[in-house]
Amino acid sequence: MKKRIPGIILMIILCLGQFSSAIFAVEDIAGTDGDVLGEMEAEQIIEIDADGADSNEVLFDEHLNNILYGDRQVRAFGAAAREYLNSDASRDVYDALKAQILQIADGQRVGTEFVLDNISYTWSAEELGLPSSEPVISAGSFTSAAADALDRKVKSEIETNNIINALLHDCPYEMYWYDKTSKGGTRFYYSARAVKNSRGTNITIRNLRYVLKVADSYQAESSTTVDQSRTNTAKAAAANARNVVNANAGKSDYEKLQSYKQFICDNVSYNNYTKNVRYGDPWQLIYVFDNDPDTNVVCEGYAKAFQYLCDLTRFKNNKIACYTVGGTMVGTLADSGHMWNIVTMEDGQNYLADITNCDDNPLYASRLFLAGSRNGSPNIGYSLKIGRSLNYLYDENCLNLWDSRVLKLAAQDYSPDNGGSNEDKEPDYSGAWANPFYDVSAKNWFYSAVRFVSINGYMNGYSDGRFGPNDNLSRAMMVQILYNINNSGYEPMDSADFSDVAEGAWYEKAVLWASEQGIVTGFADGTFRPQESVTRAQMAVMLWRYAGSPKTSINTLLFDDTYNYTGYALPALQWAVDNGIMSGGANGSLDINGRATRAQIAQILKNYLER
Repeated sequence: MKKRIPGIILMIILCLGQFSSAIFAVEDIAGTDGDVLGEMEAEQIIEIDADGADSNEVLFDEHLNNILYGDRQVRAFGAAAREYLNSDASRDVYDALKAQILQIADGQRVGTEFVLDNISYTWSAEELGLPSSEPVISAGSFTSAAADALDRKVKSEIETNNIINALLHDCPYEMYWYDKTSKGGTRFYYSARAVKNSRGTNITIRNLRYVLKVADSYQAESSTTVDQSRTNTAKAAAANARNVVNANAGKSDYEKLQSYKQFICDNVSYNNYTKNVRYGDPWQLIYVFDNDPDTNVVCEGYAKAFQYLCDLTRFKNNKIACYTVGGTMVGTLADSGHMWNIVTMEDGQNYLADITNCDDNPLYASRLFLAGSRNGSPNIGYSLKIGRSLNYLYDENCLNLWDSRVLKLAAQDYSPDNGGSNEDKEPDYSGAWANPFYDVSAKNWFYSAVRFVSINGYMNGYSDGRFGPNDNLSRAMMVQILYNINNSGYEPMDSADFSDVAEGAWYEKAVLWASEQGIVTGFADGTFRPQESVTRAQMAVMLWRYAGSPKTSINTLLFDDTYNYTGYALPALQWAVDNGIMSGGANGSLDINGRATRAQIAQILKNYLER
């Protein structure tokens, strides 16, 4: 008969992997194969990497200048991330958690305390790395060595951080309510029991329980209950997403992907006003599918919505797969945390799809969808030259979860014509151009440049049907063009600091934006001089600053009027010449103090944006 020894059970806190104190009760457990020496309950507080975010109200300022939550999200009904878990135990826990998380999405439950009572694992003391001569229990309690060994074993076999990240990747819709920005947003509990039999001492963990915190804006009466009305909204959005997939069922795989991108861009805009919005709304994909034009998203919503549509799709070629990745996008006016997609096509190669930047930007829409790059690698990121150099750097979480099978990009952009990459792919500028300008002819040297800026909406003509190729361009017009290219959605908070920029002027918003971004600084007397014609040097400086003031490989300018030039515009002119954006005339001059004509500006913009 087994002895009954009185005792108590005290919870061990494993905060950041550290044990506190513990007392283990010894009791008679029916059906146990051996003598029960003791039991314990333990808790682990799991920190999901949120890139420094410490509250639910995360501030976002402007397009692409966002904080990236580094927890790899998407694949609503997929299991791509599951396959990258490193142990059977992790996959068991993933499956059990996912089954209950789906019940929340289906409206069958509201609680986010998940009990996995059908899972248990047993290890011998030797499997825990404990010498046979070393006791597991001492004076009724687990020894510190045994407790530490168990902690290491549990963490190696049940990769809770990776499990949660995998679920976030595979279940973006189902986990729209999860608060990944809060410290301690995930807690993992389990019981451990030491049993001695004739073969030695075994330790079993059981009664696994996960508690996931609900984001403030999705909570009902507590932080572990989901507001059912929000669930219903999400369910309706999911139904709308399925309708999108069904409507495109008869198209080719490539056409489906194109249609999904277009649907997202047509039905949602970038949310530039998230300062006063709690985390849980614009970060999620449900606003893309709620048929409400007033609900918009940030980059996470764009990427997850595209992923979700792909996950609902039965592609004709089973090689096609979509993943969502995150990291940093470098090359805009500020380095920005970002989320985008990687799509594996039928040729088995991977291509970048940045749906966020495809929205309302014709040039990016043709160059950042199914894009490849020969410049880079998964570990150092990839560079794409589209006017400026855009650099996509994977974060540590992506590098930990995926490998080169997902993260390595094809060397060239995807081409549907040959079912694979195409090194010579040219950008599509929205088809044929009906020339609206009677002073622009196909025989003119500037024809293709005017066509380019006209199709993309960067420059317009006059009301009398002229483009005015030989007219000078004002400083206000130059700033407005850059504002049009940036498509920032900037809304001014204050009036201009320049004494000659009137409130409500057609160029006021563009000047405020350019001043705030450091593109223009004005003159010493406090004026901007909006109506003054822009010089070629001023134009080069504005464009260079817009590009992020990149360094260049040359340190001299071999033109008659710049050979000894040391003025403020020197680095900008060096950059422009080095990158083929500006060139000199037949007279050997760069004409830096000359007034830039509209035709020259159009050509320079085309040179810059098509680098």
